[in-house]
Amino acid sequence: MQILFSPYSQAACNLALEDYLVHNTTANVVLLYYNQNAVVVGKHQNCFAEVNIPYATANGIGVYRRISGGGTVFHDRGNLNFSFITTENSNYKIRWDYFLPVIVEALQRIGLNIEVGTRNDLYIKGLKITGTACHIWRNRVLHHGTLLFESNLTLLHNVLHQPLEYTDKAVKSHRSPVTCIANHLVGNRFSSDEFRQQIQNFLTVFFRAEPFVLPLDCVAETERLAKHKFSSWEWNFGYSPDFQLKVSCIGSSQINQISVSKGIIVEADGSAKELIGTRFNPELFV
Repeated sequence: MQILFSPYSQAACNLALEDYLVHNTTANVVLLYYNQNAVVVGKHQNCFAEVNIPYATANGIGVYRRISGGGTVFHDRGNLNFSFITTENSNYKIRWDYFLPVIVEALQRIGLNIEVGTRNDLYIKGLKITGTACHIWRNRVLHHGTLLFESNLTLLHNVLHQPLEYTDKAVKSHRSPVTCIANHLVGNRFSSDEFRQQIQNFLTVFFRAEPFVLPLDCVAETERLAKHKFSSWEWNFGYSPDFQLKVSCIGSSQINQISVSKGIIVEADGSAKELIGTRFNPELFV
């Protein structure tokens, strides 16, 4: 096993780095990273239904899509992300029963009492601190998750509050009350960076991990993927499953039925007809 603290702080770059390590290497890597303010939806989710897009836009919170399934999560500099990227040669590839206890032990070492949920998530006193997801490609597997250390929970709640009602068959998030790890530390107050170092030190010792050095082609391809895939409207928004909703356009009291496919309005009635063929923009309806 090798270990890396990402040099990137942008969600598009770290999602691209995970993508590259899964699809272009054979290395077993533990990756840790922080992102600036962002919302990251699961691969098969409707980002419009999961995220309060107008609030995200107004507050400079980026919206991104990852390659794994699961639900929507909020990222900021108070949320440490961990990824286990491995090659598995057996039919048994989803190994949360191996990787999740490692994270639990790392948290126990700093004095936390951790509960494991039924969805491979972690709790303190019934409040969620960790959500996880998985992606399998051939014999390469990505297990990754979040650790809410001292995130801005006001931003988290507001950006995940949905003002519109969507009808779709997309994967839905399972909302749970959350808490920050920093609020539960007794006598061990430290910063986000110190928390990351504690987790990194434990994982290095546990796996006897060597540092992972990014190859030059990895840097170039990661930055290409970040720009052309993980920052693209087509991936982050247009990949959303088809959906419908009833809305009233700004400045009108008329209720309109809208159908959207690949992020594009394909059917509409009333005053919304003029929007057919354009990208769906929820800011026009709230």
